Order: sequence, then structure tokens, then C-alpha cells
Amino acid sequence: MTSVFSRATVSSVATTIAGVATTGLRNLGATTCRVGPEIVPTAAAPELIAIYRLSARYVGIPSASTIVAQCWFAVDVGNAGTYPNVATLADGSSSIRPNWAPDFQFVWDVTTTGPSVVQSIPKEVARPPWKHKVIFYNAATTATANNNDTETILLESTVNDLGT
Repeated sequence: MTSVFSRATVSSVATTIAGVATTGLRNLGATTCRVGPEIVPTAAAPELIAIYRLSARYVGIPSASTIVAQCWFAVDVGNAGTYPNVATLADGSSSIRPNWAPDFQFVWDVTTTGPSVVQSIPKEVARPPWKHKVIFYNAATTATANNNDTETILLESTVNDLGT
């Protein structure tokens, strides 16, 4: 029995966490978390792989080659409408974030305040097949900028492996 796996067409870039103040990444304090909105994968063919990028501007200059953001998936196991407590408690908090390893992170690759676009590590991220939220932790020692809603945004593009 032979199986052939191929990649579906990569989706367009979509906003995972917007850049608006209070609910997005605009003016997010150093070492502070933000929880994004609920993401509902397609039922028939859930998007299982994502490539994330962070478009960001900071108030101060993050050191080059340092981790500026870490992200976790808070999953609604079984689509029951229940998320781990950390998904609620972490929002806006500087003291609460998941106590497990991040699902992906970002390293600052330039020596300016930005805006700059950095790619997630790992490049391809395994994405939950059920409802989930992304918890974003600003690991930088400086806040994100408060200039406008388009400078600090978490974006994703999804893809599936297809088997025949």
C-alpha cells in the first residue's frame, strides 16, 4: 500500500492577535501576557500546521538575538467550552503565564525599535485540531509601542498535509 503526502496550498496571512490597545499587542508591558481570541479550526479538514510571524515595534531597543516573545496554545480539549484557568488569568498579567514550555517563540534579529518582522521558532508549528487560544508573553525588557494598531501584530498562515 502506497501513500503519498503533499502540502495543501498555504492560506493567506491572518491576524491571530491584533495590535489594538487593551485587547491586543499595542502598548503591552514588558513581561506581560495577552490572550488572543478563540480560534476554531475547520471541522472537515482542520489546519494542523501554522507558520507564525510577529510584526513588532518596541518602546526601547531589544537586544539582538534575544527572545522577545513566547507563545502557548491554551486548548479547549474536546470542544467543551472550557479552557485552562491560565488562559483567563494570564490576560494582562505580569505574574501568570503557563508553567509548561512554550509552543513557539520569537527572537529579535535587529538592533532597532522596529517595526520589524520576525519568524517563529520553530518555523512550522503543530497547531491544535480543536478550539484554542494563543497566549502571548512579551519576554522583552521593554513594552511594545503605543503608536498605532498596525505595528505590533501576531500573524499566522496555515497549511495541511494531505495523504492519498
